[in-house]
Amino acid sequence: MKPRVASENFISTFACKDNAVELFDIKIPHMGWNSLHFQNNGRLFQGIPEQTYVYFVHSYYLQAEEPEIVKATTEYSTCIHASVEKDNVFACQFHPEKSSKRGLK
Repeated sequence: MKPRVASENFISTFACKDNAVELFDIKIPHMGWNSLHFQNNGRLFQGIPEQTYVYFVHSYYLQAEEPEIVKATTEYSTCIHASVEKDNVFACQFHPEKSSKRGLK
């Protein structure tokens, strides 16, 4: 499946060849704190409590075709795949560096 992106210059991330990058259909950019819901035993989130709040600033979101690579989700008008992991590659939709001490962990 070819990725759906908002512009031809949009950065192609790992796993995008099989996934979709979508534009929100509500107020964008999405800016603010949202809680994470963990799944599939993500290595980045070991020792971090469920429902931890992290900071988002984005207009697009990933919808992974492979459910097993999704390690964290959040809600903003839809279920957002907030973090994915495959082999030794990790990606987060949120900004860890702006997410207080939990993000820096």
